Amino acid sequence: MIGCISLGLGIIGVILPILPTVPFVLLAAFVLQNQVKDWMVGLRIRSCMKRIILRVV
Repeated sequence: MIGCISLGLGIIGVILPILPTVPFVLLAAFVLQNQVKDWMVGLRIRSCMKRIILRVV
């Protein structure tokens, strides 16, 4: 959520000269990168569990 908000502020900062763009985009990249790693780990766990369940059934 923080990543999406900071990305939105960075996009608004492109239009408005008062709002800085780079810090918001960098923060969004950092936060979203960590969220994607957690999401990918969750997908791997789910796929492993799916294989185990299909073998049992």
